[in-house]
Amino acid sequence: MSEFIIGTPIEDILHRTYQTMVEHGFEVSPRRKRAAVIAILATRNAIHIYLKDDKNDTFDDLIDD
Repeated sequence: MSEFIIGTPIEDILHRTYQTMVEHGFEVSPRRKRAAVIAILATRNAIHIYLKDDKNDTFDDLIDD
């Protein structure tokens, strides 16, 4: 997952979702979607803390069911 994040501008990471992962070939079964995006979710929330923008992303922000 680090290759999916390292070297990427912060603004791009804040727009990454499960669909972005699928487009990069990381597709998993529907039952494992949350597990697949937890690293992105944690990274996005860490960025929000760093930016002090008072935002908090949830799984619903990353996964369109």
